[in-house]
Amino acid sequence: MKPILTLISLLGLTLAASAASPFGNPQIGKPAPDFSVKDIDGKVVKLSDFKGRIVVLEAHEARCPWTEAEYKTGAMQKLQRQFASNDVAWLILDPGVQSPVQKRQAPADAKKEWASQKMIVANWIIDDTSISKRYGVRVSPQMFIFDKNGVLAYTGAPDDARTLEKDRMTAHNYVSQAVTELLSGKKVSVPHVKPIGCMIMYPGMSTMQLMTIGGDFN
Repeated sequence: MKPILTLISLLGLTLAASAASPFGNPQIGKPAPDFSVKDIDGKVVKLSDFKGRIVVLEAHEARCPWTEAEYKTGAMQKLQRQFASNDVAWLILDPGVQSPVQKRQAPADAKKEWASQKMIVANWIIDDTSISKRYGVRVSPQMFIFDKNGVLAYTGAPDDARTLEKDRMTAHNYVSQAVTELLSGKKVSVPHVKPIGCMIMYPGMSTMQLMTIGGDFN
């Protein structure tokens, strides 16, 4: 009897940890939660400001090797240039985590990276973790695409590269596919791909919550 009770107790702890998850879970096909926050230039940015335009939101942790892999070949910048000409708004979201392994960038550092990487983005937001948690940002890079009505149309990995060595220029790009379909008035055919990258280590999260993060993805 005691082993059974122990198993039930462990299951109860796991369920409790999952229920207490600090993450939101925006749903594909439904309006995304709006936000109002200042960008690195002090300008107030709202998701609702971009209604009528497709929006790409890129969760971006600069020191992450997976993020670097997307930029070192110029693959991410190529996408930014391509879609900027189609009036697509590209937003950078720094989750804003300050820990031994992750650094919350200062606006000046973000501006230097923006310039050195030749990024074509509308706004760069350094979060206080509240937006990132509400949107369920677990790793960097993690992409969110909203249609012209602010409805979440895609979330997940930028492409099918599942190793750091994979050339992002030759990888199949899900962001390009989704935005192209939306620009053509089509429904996104692949609305979610599980992201892979550097886990965002939010302060105050319990070990149990960190252990269950992988299972939180749709």
